[in-house]
Amino acid sequence: MNETIIVSGIEVITENVICPKCDYFGVPDYTLLESNKAMQMRCAECGKFLGNCKYSKPEDFVMPYGAHKGKKLIDCPEEYLKFLFYKTDLTNNISEKIEAVLRMRDAI
Repeated sequence: MNETIIVSGIEVITENVICPKCDYFGVPDYTLLESNKAMQMRCAECGKFLGNCKYSKPEDFVMPYGAHKGKKLIDCPEEYLKFLFYKTDLTNNISEKIEAVLRMRDAI
């Protein structure tokens, strides 16, 4: 059964996998790469690399901090997103995700 979990503020669609090395069956460990462009899966038992996985669109990104912590970007007020985008020094490519949502709304 597919579920979603939050890894570094990004919703990840989980899936059970079978590790070809140790035959572990279950949800792997997920790691967000430094580039923030991909999520890796590794076996939860032996650590073998299992490939990259699906993750959500920028608008589904979940705010990891601030006044709207835990909300999806798409659900955050436009003025708050503009404030973050123009007035703060963001990390983890959050600014790219905010920019994508603001462009969807034709706000920038």
